[in-house]
Amino acid sequence: MNIKCFRKKAIQPGIWQGGQTYELCISPETANYRDKDFEFRISTATIEVSPSVFTKFSGYNRYLVMLDNDLSIERNGKREQYERMSLFTFDSSDTIVSFSTGQDFNFMIRKGWAAPAFHIGPLHTSMSHLQGLVFAPERITIEVSGKAYELDQYDCLLIGKDDQEAIQLNCSTDVIFGCW
Repeated sequence: MNIKCFRKKAIQPGIWQGGQTYELCISPETANYRDKDFEFRISTATIEVSPSVFTKFSGYNRYLVMLDNDLSIERNGKREQYERMSLFTFDSSDTIVSFSTGQDFNFMIRKGWAAPAFHIGPLHTSMSHLQGLVFAPERITIEVSGKAYELDQYDCLLIGKDDQEAIQLNCSTDVIFGCW
């Protein structure tokens, strides 16, 4: 098992046209967001301008969760509404206009990779996929195969496992858990 902890407070924000973004993790580590040569990317961002247009990325799928507000968007000209802490999935080449402000969680993965499964809420599960993430929408303690990890708000764990390895995850408070 390989676990990496990414702390939001240790990351300098990048600027996008609607706010700030904190890149928690990009894979491979040598990849660059601007070069669009990554396999997956985990970030959290502020949406400070309304309306704001999301950056388009051909060849990626995106998974977004608003952490502190509902999400009101227009996808390719059609209005949609998502409640706080619910998953919004979209093709990164879609035209997305947000009419909401707030903080979000964002996961991008290159098309052709296995589609991730996401769970939002308390977590008591065995991880069967080779890769997983746990994102903390608030300060949490999560147990990974019996070892406790303290995560501050907007921190993230990236968990990699061997084929036959059994990893047990337990957290009594809400998390965003994704695996692929």
